[in-house]
Amino acid sequence: MKNLTTLTSFKPLLAEKRDHLEAILEITLHQSDVLEHDDVDELLHSLDDRQSHIDAINELEAAMPDRTLLVQDHESVQMAITCNQLLERIQQQDRLNQQKASDRLVFLKRQTRRVSQGRSAIRYDPVPAGAGATYFDHRR
Repeated sequence: MKNLTTLTSFKPLLAEKRDHLEAILEITLHQSDVLEHDDVDELLHSLDDRQSHIDAINELEAAMPDRTLLVQDHESVQMAITCNQLLERIQQQDRLNQQKASDRLVFLKRQTRRVSQGRSAIRYDPVPAGAGATYFDHRR
């Protein structure tokens, strides 16, 4: 009788885990859009949301009973497979997002380098409009 109770307690936990994984996948896809629009605040907010779902999944994992009983129930096995497929999709999208963020960071570094090199090439302060013939060279 204990096995039946354990099996029935698996299903709600797996369903909740699946829901959290689906939410993480949605957030990960949203992060891809946010990276394209350079919205840092929204990216940080989505990272906080994502972390809350990850924490909830970790709590569910700790609360799950003996996993050897999982293979005795076909429905639970299918839910576990669905969770694994969602996790694989999340990991694949994460890799794409990391590549997109890395590419964006390289672009920003180049832009920053170009601006800083341009500033070092300028050696004179502009001549004030009402200065007349007086000009002070500020070079060192």
